[in-house]
This record gives sequence, structure tokens and C-alpha cells, in this order.
Amino acid sequence: MSLDKFQMSSELVYELYKNSLVALDSAQRKPESLNSEKPAFLGNHTKNLLILVRCANALHLDEQSLQLLIGILSACKLTMDDVAVFNIHQHEVVNDEYLIQHFQPQKIICFGIEAKADLSIPKNIFEPIERNNIQWISSPPLEQINGDVQMKKSLWNGLKIFFGL
Repeated sequence: MSLDKFQMSSELVYELYKNSLVALDSAQRKPESLNSEKPAFLGNHTKNLLILVRCANALHLDEQSLQLLIGILSACKLTMDDVAVFNIHQHEVVNDEYLIQHFQPQKIICFGIEAKADLSIPKNIFEPIERNNIQWISSPPLEQINGDVQMKKSLWNGLKIFFGL
């Protein structure tokens, strides 16, 4: 069988090479079906509590950090069923608009996420703030907190205010 006269439709070419082809003469657009994709997260997100992490070596969190997080949630009378753990390391663009569109959070806890202009992360760690009708609190990465008793106490004090405990 000869492949000399083989032809592919433009839709098939796009699907096969969408991550490597670049249109230089026009703005690149994704099909609507790709824009509405739900991002992958850990948990069931039943209480609209979003936990942002940055973990390069795991899809969501490494095992040690996950165990610490489960302990923190338990102390706050929460479970993994209540939250969505979202690893922003896996995504190129994460800003307030993206988080609101995909998660509709009421509260956001940030572990090891840097503040930037389009992401309302509090600059002061362990101090809850409210922006865009969402409560935020930031913290160093879970890996850093794990071995530091003083940092765990500071986080707990901030979470008591954050959750009204």
C-alpha cells in the first residue's frame, strides 16, 4: 500500500499536531470544547474550599505532604471530600479568573505559591484576607512546614481565624 496519495483533513492534522503546530498569521484559538475542560484536582470539593499547591514531583502532592495536609484538614474538622487540591505546577496560566471559573471557591489556602499581580495571594503568610469575595490565606510549602513546630503553630493560629474555630 502506497502512502504517496494519502491526504488528511485539516481537523485531523489539528488534532494530531495541536501541541506542536503554531499558526503564525493569526491568533491561535482553542476549540470551545477544550476551553471548558475541568482541571484535574484531588478531593471532591464539596465545601468550595480550594487548596493551591506547587509540586513538581507528583500529579497533586507527594505522600508526605498529603499526610500532613490530611492532618491539617482533620484539625479544622474537614476531610479530603470537602476540598479540591489543585497543583498549579501542572498549568501554564493560573489567575483569579481561572480559579473562579473552574472552582467557584469561597476560601483558598495557598501552600508555597508566590504572590503575583493576577493572583490574589496574600503577601503576609498565615494572615487571612478577603479579595473578590473569596477568603485567602497563604503559607510556605507543606514540605517546609512539616519539620517546623513553630511554623505549624503559626499556620494553626491563622487557620483558626480563617475558619472561625
